[in-house]
Amino acid sequence: MKAQIDKYMEKYGEDDMPPPCQMFTIENGETGPGGNLHFVQKVFEGAFEVSWLGVGCSVADHSTEQVSEAIESNAASFDTRFKKIFKLSAPFDSHKYDAFAKSMFSNLLGGIGYFYGDALVDRSYAAEYDEENEGFWEETAQARADNKAVPNGPYSLFTAIPSRPFFPRGFLWDEGFHLLPVIQWDMGVT
Repeated sequence: MKAQIDKYMEKYGEDDMPPPCQMFTIENGETGPGGNLHFVQKVFEGAFEVSWLGVGCSVADHSTEQVSEAIESNAASFDTRFKKIFKLSAPFDSHKYDAFAKSMFSNLLGGIGYFYGDALVDRSYAAEYDEENEGFWEETAQARADNKAVPNGPYSLFTAIPSRPFFPRGFLWDEGFHLLPVIQWDMGVT
């Protein structure tokens, strides 16, 4: 991003820079040989619609209409299967709770992920981590600053994530709870 900002500085000068929504965009460019991770950024103003297609085929193989039809077909299939498998109980069995229940379950399925790598573990069992005193966060900050963590692993974990926006990591001890509806949906995923 800095390279892009430097170009704007050259072109416009420090006093006449474009607005941040333009300045903080990533310029399109080559990812280099052998790249397997690509960042895509699109900036839209107002109403918009976008289709992303990335399943090992060329965009020319699928039209926007075909993608829309596939999305609608999958959504209808999901609705039918959801109603068949999950019978909502009173007082939540009215139509107004359908979208909420489907959204919750979709987010549970969407939060299933595979993690692999080292874990940093502090086995010092420092008393500062016990959170027993007022101002414990200051003591804990000092204990973390001492940095007694060492890499362990690598480990792998296939797990559901309890709250992707706030806690984007797996929790092995929650799996029993997560698996209750997943078992009913698809034993293979379980």
